[in-house]
Amino acid sequence: DMSGYEWDPMGKEMAFGVYTERLAHAKINTGFNGEFDGAGYTISGINVSKNSVDERIGFFGTIGPFGYVHDLTVTGNIGSGDYGEKPGYAVGGFAGVIHYGARVENCGFEGTVKGNSYVGGFAGDVGYAPYNSGECYPNKTTVTNCYAKAEITASSICGGFVGEIDGVVSGCEAAGNLYIV
Repeated sequence: DMSGYEWDPMGKEMAFGVYTERLAHAKINTGFNGEFDGAGYTISGINVSKNSVDERIGFFGTIGPFGYVHDLTVTGNIGSGDYGEKPGYAVGGFAGVIHYGARVENCGFEGTVKGNSYVGGFAGDVGYAPYNSGECYPNKTTVTNCYAKAEITASSICGGFVGEIDGVVSGCEAAGNLYIV
């Protein structure tokens, strides 16, 4: 039980050292790129309340293109703080971003999710591939037999399960409420 602790999302992506408009979305693949076997366990009481300019917010910030996560349930409150000038982007209960090529199976999220755009009960963005990098990864993102039971608050590009998708989602379900503000 993680109640009472602030969680720092696993699998952060880091931008290249030189920031230019052309490289604004280019990221080094530093998302979670290993295997995470939850062995059927539940991690409860996760609390992520990042400030309003953070992005890629969830239990996993980003599941990278070589990540494989399975058999895990997460419960808690995932949010991007207040609705300031630029609230959170890519916010999901389980993962902010599930990168092109990643696999997620038999996982779930139960709780609340708050963000601005690309917000979903399970994931904010499924199949993210910066600048056609999908050509580098032979497989599409797959999310199989997963669920979200969530209260979601968002401004745009949002959904009960995912905010945006460019991948394969099968055998998944969502329940709860979605509030557009």
